[in-house]
Amino acid sequence: MLNLNCRGIRVSPTCPLCSCRDETTLHALWGCRRLKEVTSTLPIDRAKIGGEGMLFFDFILGCLGCLDLAEICLLCVVFWKNWYDENQKVKDLNTVTAVNDVVGWSRIYISDFQDSKHPQAIESNQQRVGTVIWKPLKLGMYKINTDATINQMCKKVGFGIVIQNTTGFVMACSSQCICATFSPQVAEVEAILRGLQFARDSELLPATIESDVVVVVKWINEKSNIRADVGLILDDILSLINSMA
Repeated sequence: MLNLNCRGIRVSPTCPLCSCRDETTLHALWGCRRLKEVTSTLPIDRAKIGGEGMLFFDFILGCLGCLDLAEICLLCVVFWKNWYDENQKVKDLNTVTAVNDVVGWSRIYISDFQDSKHPQAIESNQQRVGTVIWKPLKLGMYKINTDATINQMCKKVGFGIVIQNTTGFVMACSSQCICATFSPQVAEVEAILRGLQFARDSELLPATIESDVVVVVKWINEKSNIRADVGLILDDILSLINSMA
């Protein structure tokens, strides 16, 4: 809020959670008294790294000087989770983690992320569907086909979306490109999310969605609770599917 206020946007700089101090970046992620229940459970000495009154950049430099890599990783994920939960509260969504479970959630997130980068996991996640028996769509339904491609050299990700009716006629299509360095799993899940959003915005519903990546289809069908980077996009997909039901 303080940053917005300094840029001339007329909002109160006071923290909306505690109403005690200006909402600087460091206050929002670390210093707010509403976060003490979270930060007090971290295996990190608060006195060692400082707190309120510092610039966020100086705070991070202090952390780099006195914390090991595992502690820095945990701290960063806790920062991000706190910020994500506060945004969910603003949106009035029921996907906020209990305060006393944020650190535990962050540990599992890091573990899942590290496991997803293991060569065997990547090979498994990139398996493609083999023999598929084609079935015609029900009358009045639409089919969404999505795909993603990654250009590691240019650090770009492309998404392709095609929506057809029951006769196979293309009702809408879209190609999108963003600057990002997604993993293959994240790119495919993001493509599905964008396909659903495109169908909703184009009012081409009800619809079924197709993907040739086995593990992504499995995650969605089983409503998997994954805490790595793909988990947040999966949450958005499941939320969007429920809203369109």
